[in-house]
Amino acid sequence: MHRSVAVGAAVVAVAGLVLAGCTPGPEPAIHVEGSPDRFLDPVHVTLTGLPPGEDVQVRSEVRSDLTWTSSATYTADDEGRVDLDTATPRDAPFDEPDGTGLFWTLAPAGAEPAAAEADTWFVREHTVRLTARVDGEDVASADLHRLDAVSQVRVEPVEQAGIVGRWAVPAAWDGTAPDGPVPAVLVFGGSEGGIAAAESEAAVVAYRGYPALAISYFGSPGQPATLDEVPVETFLRALDWLRAQPGVDPERILTYGTSRGGEMALWLAAHRPDLVHGAIAPVGAHALMCSPDDCGPAWSLGGEPLEHLGVGSVSDYPPGDVPEGSPLVPVEDIRGPVVLACGGQDALWSSCTYAVHASTRLDDLRPGDHELVYEPDADHYVASAPMVPWGLDDPATAQATHRARLAFSAALDDALRRSVR
Repeated sequence: MHRSVAVGAAVVAVAGLVLAGCTPGPEPAIHVEGSPDRFLDPVHVTLTGLPPGEDVQVRSEVRSDLTWTSSATYTADDEGRVDLDTATPRDAPFDEPDGTGLFWTLAPAGAEPAAAEADTWFVREHTVRLTARVDGEDVASADLHRLDAVSQVRVEPVEQAGIVGRWAVPAAWDGTAPDGPVPAVLVFGGSEGGIAAAESEAAVVAYRGYPALAISYFGSPGQPATLDEVPVETFLRALDWLRAQPGVDPERILTYGTSRGGEMALWLAAHRPDLVHGAIAPVGAHALMCSPDDCGPAWSLGGEPLEHLGVGSVSDYPPGDVPEGSPLVPVEDIRGPVVLACGGQDALWSSCTYAVHASTRLDDLRPGDHELVYEPDADHYVASAPMVPWGLDDPATAQATHRARLAFSAALDDALRRSVR
């Protein structure tokens, strides 16, 4: 739902005549457009009624167990306006115009951000207060009430032999779909193993309105301890379970794997188009890489290792230039949408080497229905949730990484929408 909020200076003791000289003008106001209640979605903030040519400090604040704040200073244009999407800040924790900057740069006053504070954004509803200040006086404010993910999503354990999973669905999901079965997503993480990362990503998919099954494929009880000859059958069992759920369209299943999981997301979509419609593979590869421990096979099928790249690093290869002899996944055989993403400053591995190559291959062999989010100055975490201050500690990459998160989030939304029949 598109909403617009404007809050002026009626409650602030600053007269319009003082701000505008001898000519009365509109009172200062902060206008917010978009969906202020959806905490993952960007909003568009514009200030009006300001003294032309004067500096205005815009501050954001969230109160939880800690008080989180950020601020940026802008110069009002000749009409007394500041559009945060297009205005270059004079002083801010980001350099380029960025309408979301006052959200992702929030930091707790007097404390280091802690993992425990994740509940500020995902578990609790919260309010972001925006305040405009001119010459040391607050002249306008606006409150954005943001809904948390947990109240909008239901997550349940999956009790099924051979599956370590979590079933994430929209809170109102009852297995019926009035407009017909909907797409669903099989979500799995990367080299961290276990299910925690996948569960978080599945919850975000469910927050967007689609059911998702998160699974662990190594590092959980009854599974390989490491990413070593992990059976593809783990994923096939999960796909069978997901396709059988009431309300799910079995012909519109997408795989979503991050980093090392990305190679299996693409492999499944390409080799099992009877089960998988499309693939989401941020910072992944369209080749099966070797095990991180001994560079042996990371994956197996029917008890036999799958062909893999026999080198542990591709850091010497620029984006799009893959090692000769790479056992490439035929991404052109994927029948539905493909979303790829990478950051050129990825310090964990050179994800753009394969992402750019895969995108080029799709352009050449299967044009359309795919998207590459490529940010040369971004780091590895381009698929994390946008609009929240997570994992953006390096000033050299933070703004580009968050820009990539917004683009990836939009590409994911688009791929899911286009999968609806």
